[in-house]
Amino acid sequence: MKIGLIGYGVMGRNHARIVASDDRHELIGIHDLRFSSDEGAIFKRSVGELIESGMQACILSVPPNQTKKLALSLAEYRIPTLIEKPLSDSYRGATEITAAFHKTETFASVGYIERFNQAVLKAKELIISGDLGKVLEISSIRLGYLGNRSPIFGVELDLLVHDLDLIKFLTEKRIIKSKAIRTSFIQKGISDTVTVVGLLEDNTHFSIRANWISPFKKREFAITGERGTLVINTLDMGVRLYMNGTVESYWDELTSIRGVTQGNEINFALTRKEPLKMQFESFILGIQGVETHSASLTEASNLLSDLEKFFYQESEI
Repeated sequence: MKIGLIGYGVMGRNHARIVASDDRHELIGIHDLRFSSDEGAIFKRSVGELIESGMQACILSVPPNQTKKLALSLAEYRIPTLIEKPLSDSYRGATEITAAFHKTETFASVGYIERFNQAVLKAKELIISGDLGKVLEISSIRLGYLGNRSPIFGVELDLLVHDLDLIKFLTEKRIIKSKAIRTSFIQKGISDTVTVVGLLEDNTHFSIRANWISPFKKREFAITGERGTLVINTLDMGVRLYMNGTVESYWDELTSIRGVTQGNEINFALTRKEPLKMQFESFILGIQGVETHSASLTEASNLLSDLEKFFYQESEI
């Protein structure tokens, strides 16, 4: 399949690498206003030129405030598209994009890459199998740093939305109550620290903490159920299951550290695959009509609706 790419930033370059490494497909052109054909024949002056080059599918990897105009054009030309998250910079924009692709019956999915992380997929498997029992609480931490970037939108659209998507992906439940706070420490008007707490429809509690002010990266989920707690690290794809104990401890000093009872601990060995490659393969399967766990336009739109409710509507816990 002939693939076109719009946007050649950090993620765009990674998408280009993935397509170029797959001999079943061809990267036929890249459009980014910062580059011209002077940098190579692969750079095209416009989306129209990409289409004229024979583009059969497109990866759209631009800032969320630029997505809508380009996505609507691709929908009009019936070009199947993989759109980088969060789909748009607003719920309204996301619904317009969704409606355009639905109207032309054109396949599109959204790049929530963590759905293809092996640790996340293992966690979903364990939840479905009942190893944890009923899920009671989920907490996530997604910390990082800005470096030399000057963002035009807040950390909620960059980092927090990933974990929000994973909570809904893992539980398949709606959010019924929530409360959120955000703070701007570095750049006025651009949030860099966000915390959300909430309740899912089955009474599962959740919390998400995300920021750009930490000098290190951390990506961790703790999922607690009736039978134990599952801890996943999406950076190294680590998965560890701590089961509730049934064996009583009679050593008081140790009990104060480990609890009265201690269960088995399982550290799962996973076959690690690059999530971005798996996401691209899933996108191609989606074009062919195969059902995958890629994020749909509707799911991505609903996430933006959730975010706007967090920050612009009162929701008491």
